[in-house]
Amino acid sequence: MLHKLAEDISFYLIINNIIDIEDRDTYIYGLELLISTLLISISILILGILIGNFISAVVFLTVHFFIKVLYRGAIMQTTITNAISILYLLI
Repeated sequence: MLHKLAEDISFYLIINNIIDIEDRDTYIYGLELLISTLLISISILILGILIGNFISAVVFLTVHFFIKVLYRGAIMQTTITNAISILYLLI
């Protein structure tokens, strides 16, 4: 699902001459990461609202992204592992 969405977005960008077709694979990979990160972040914020810990969710996301940037994502190797560990820690 994420791959298909990233492909569609990259195709749109190619059609409008925003990116070159040679760079399409790189943009697809980057878009997959971006979409995945956005979906996980939104899910955590929604979960935080539902369980009454919105402030904790915001603090968690802030610390999580700081650590992820600091270590360049070396801690979480896959999207599934990332999502499960984040939701587990939030609950």
